[in-house]
Amino acid sequence: MFPLGVLKKKIDLATLINLRFEGSEGSQVFTDSSPYHRSVTVSSGSPALTTTNPLSGTSSLLLTTDTSQAKITTNDTLNPANRALKSIEFRVQIDLDKIANNESQLIFTQGITGTVGSVFCYIGRSATGNGGSVVLVWYNLIFNQIYTQLGTALSDLSQNNHVCFDLRNNGVLFGFSNGMESSTSNYQYNGAFTNSLNLGGTFLDIGNYPFTPLLNQFRGKLDNFKFSNVGRYLTNFTPPV
Repeated sequence: MFPLGVLKKKIDLATLINLRFEGSEGSQVFTDSSPYHRSVTVSSGSPALTTTNPLSGTSSLLLTTDTSQAKITTNDTLNPANRALKSIEFRVQIDLDKIANNESQLIFTQGITGTVGSVFCYIGRSATGNGGSVVLVWYNLIFNQIYTQLGTALSDLSQNNHVCFDLRNNGVLFGFSNGMESSTSNYQYNGAFTNSLNLGGTFLDIGNYPFTPLLNQFRGKLDNFKFSNVGRYLTNFTPPV
């Protein structure tokens, strides 16, 4: 017999990966709390949890400049059955002394290998001031072709910001900044893959490009990093904490 609470608990199979980055100061143990419990490991440098001014909960992931370019990896983001990637969300913050005006830093890549592509995401600071944007690029590496891209503006990169990108079944990509819809794009090259952001590989790298450096290394904090195979937000929302 199972306790009644266990029977009533809903398992959200649409959540493909959920990294809340909870743990002790300096820990390099990164737990996926999705139903798939994916293995997440350090692939280079010294990425670690920090309990200093976390973005959510008691700790966040801190990625800072070092000679090895800090990066964490999981190899099976979309398994089982190559589930479609439709929603990406996370909290992000950068100390302004770690990103120059007009500088862009890569946050993550998903699925990009030496022969196929999928999506990569970067944060860029404006030419002046403290603001900038987070940009998602859906990319076919074989043809060196951007299928679509969308940026969502942030007024101050040094704040605790929540960012979300949602792809609808009609092929429209939505961007949300701190729960407010800020941008949309219905452009897709040749109308390709309107119902999914998938192109190729299933792995995820957070912190740096897996091959030849594409952009500067991300040097900030991340939290509540979540992929889903459904659109999460149809209208403006209160960001989860």
